[in-house]
Amino acid sequence: MHLLLETSPERKSLEEIGRSLIEKKSVAVLTLAGGSGSRLGYEHPKGTFVLPTKKKPGRSLFQRQAEKIFKAGAPWVIMVSNETKDKTIEHLQTVVLPEYDMKVFLIVQEDIDALDKETKNPLLNMKGDHIQVPNGNGSVFKTLKASSYIAVDKDSVTPQSMSLLSALPDTRYFNIISIDNVLVRIADPAMVGYAQKYLLEVVSAGVPEMPNKKMGVFELINGRIEVTEYTSEEKRGLPLVNSDEKNLANIANHLVAKECIERMNPEEIPYHEAIKKIPHAGDPSPSAPNAIKRELFIFDGFRLANSHGVIEYGCNSYEGLKNKEGESDSIETCTRAVDEE
Repeated sequence: MHLLLETSPERKSLEEIGRSLIEKKSVAVLTLAGGSGSRLGYEHPKGTFVLPTKKKPGRSLFQRQAEKIFKAGAPWVIMVSNETKDKTIEHLQTVVLPEYDMKVFLIVQEDIDALDKETKNPLLNMKGDHIQVPNGNGSVFKTLKASSYIAVDKDSVTPQSMSLLSALPDTRYFNIISIDNVLVRIADPAMVGYAQKYLLEVVSAGVPEMPNKKMGVFELINGRIEVTEYTSEEKRGLPLVNSDEKNLANIANHLVAKECIERMNPEEIPYHEAIKKIPHAGDPSPSAPNAIKRELFIFDGFRLANSHGVIEYGCNSYEGLKNKEGESDSIETCTRAVDEE
């Protein structure tokens, strides 16, 4: 088990190793952006949402990440869904890329049939077609290996018939992040150097668990690092803690070796089922959860890696944009976090 604490004196030397790799464009940033902003009262891709900040106002989540990625000089990959693809491309070409002279690589998340809760049959829409929904962030590995991606710059959109892994021959690591962490550290040299020095195929960022946030925590289970979600009622293993004995929580910021992705078989990643409300031809306005949504979890993919470490960050490395209102992970708290950054 590998754990790099924030207080470790080794971090400075690891940063030097990581900085060298980043300068050689050995690290690509992969943003997971397949969701819409419906929970924010915003029916568009979440990445296009603009926080009402005083600092650098009027900038979308995509613009804020683009600024950090452009500064790092890293290739940028975005995983979109079929639902968010077209509007994301439009936003990139009209808003983001005119400001930053860079090419973006899009991969499209798979869809899967939504099932009736009782019969387990596929739900149908008014046209009689199967209702399909995105199949979870764990599909990122299969999508990276698929023989298709879209190259986008400010003037063109070019579908390609090859694997993105092949299209980025100099890439050794993918820094996989979420679009909705407004304080995300991108292409962190310490994380990269840590992976490189200790030959870690996966490194996950962890922060001290915050009581006002719904966060999964890292635990050591049968010698492997796992995440126990906040919804779990039982502790499954030994929690990973920092020097203050605080549990370290997952913030969906990971570094994954390209070699690991090339080797893994994504078909070994299991589906998880969640019961959701999904309108369909037989029940256009469901009053209760009526459907089964199947999702792949990215952490299940990490179980296929040979080695996994956790690097500790401070709490100022995470504020998630999840809800329209509230005392945590809301528009208000994210706006305040960006202004105080």
